[in-house]
Amino acid sequence: MAWHYHTNYNPRYTPRFLYAEPFDITAHPFNKARPIPPEVAPRTAILQSSHKTFGALTLVSGVYGVTEPLRDAIEGLEPGVHQFFPITLRRKSGEEIEGPYFLLNVLQLIDCIIWEQSNAYLLPSGIWSKGKGDPRYALRRDAVRGRHLWLHPHPYFRDFISDALKSVFDALGVKALVYHEAPEV
Repeated sequence: MAWHYHTNYNPRYTPRFLYAEPFDITAHPFNKARPIPPEVAPRTAILQSSHKTFGALTLVSGVYGVTEPLRDAIEGLEPGVHQFFPITLRRKSGEEIEGPYFLLNVLQLIDCIIWEQSNAYLLPSGIWSKGKGDPRYALRRDAVRGRHLWLHPHPYFRDFISDALKSVFDALGVKALVYHEAPEV
């Protein structure tokens, strides 16, 4: 079993950060399966909201920031596959938020969705659910076997994790994401 995930937009789990230095996310987009030169990655982000605590995965200006234990778990499952950039998180007062945190850039692109067996339409204007709620995706087992963190490469990237990585997310109490089962066929 794999899992489709996306950001949990409950304000409780989505702190607002702004990068302290200029960063052109359109020139260097995260999580589009393209490497980012380390010298252009943001190094500091300032908290704009009143959040007091942060989980193992937190949204940092639209990019997933992960703690060292989560980074190590991802690297343990897929060594050298993804990029992690150290980032210092600070409050407006300048106080450093306990870390370290790393911006995650997912670099694995796998064409894996079986559209005919999924509860979704792929239209020029986007992906739409065939029923109520979020779309559900069926995945090609042969394409995702042995993979743990990947993107599906359509015009609208979809994010997926393996059962093994979902177990790690659960053990670390990740609340910044919403998950949907994605059966492997």
